[in-house]
Amino acid sequence: MGGINDEGRSARVGPSMRMAIDMPSSGAIVQQPFTVAGGDPTFLGVADSGDSRPDVAETYGGQFERSSFSLIANALQRGTYNVVVYPHRASTGTFEGAQSVRVVVP
Repeated sequence: MGGINDEGRSARVGPSMRMAIDMPSSGAIVQQPFTVAGGDPTFLGVADSGDSRPDVAETYGGQFERSSFSLIANALQRGTYNVVVYPHRASTGTFEGAQSVRVVVP
């Protein structure tokens, strides 16, 4: 990781976060409760994390096997929602690389 310092301001530059929302897919019509899952959301809550993801480990290495999240969403009114997931980078304590999917609750 590199960094810059310009007149007392600094920025830390590191590798970009990689994350995918596995479910629901964008544009899905969902029945409640529904699961938001992938590799934190309209604030639906704090996702559970740490389930095994052999597919992630195969791609990025064994240290990432437990790079998963899931959350059961319920009690939403009918409507269209953008579900946004913010991955947390433990090494810096920051949230970055948000991704979203649009879902319809009929």
